[in-house]
Amino acid sequence: MFTAPIDVELDATTVIQPDVVVMLHGGKAQITGQRIIGLPDLIVEVVSPGTASYDQREKRDHYAAAGVREDWIADPGHRVVELLSLEGSDYRAEHVYRGKAIIPSIVLPEWQTPTELLFGDTVA
Repeated sequence: MFTAPIDVELDATTVIQPDVVVMLHGGKAQITGQRIIGLPDLIVEVVSPGTASYDQREKRDHYAAAGVREDWIADPGHRVVELLSLEGSDYRAEHVYRGKAIIPSIVLPEWQTPTELLFGDTVA
């Protein structure tokens, strides 16, 4: 798992900086000295008022077009996380997690993430 800032080269013309990048062993991405090249298995975007539109539309569209299997949109202002999974060439909203919910990754089922962890809260 990597956190920002790190460049991810989705294809020859698309380089994006996600907030959190998860790559599974044997996945389609490779790490170089400057960036990650290829498809991460899971991306987490933490939105802010200034980046919400870009994170929830443009970045999401790039991730879907490239084939990133899972995208989480974390909104600290509303303390919610939306889990999106790739279905065909577009994302399908799986669920919105609030409060002290545990987020179950689809691509990494053994990774159960408390929502508070994404918002910097202490997890007991």
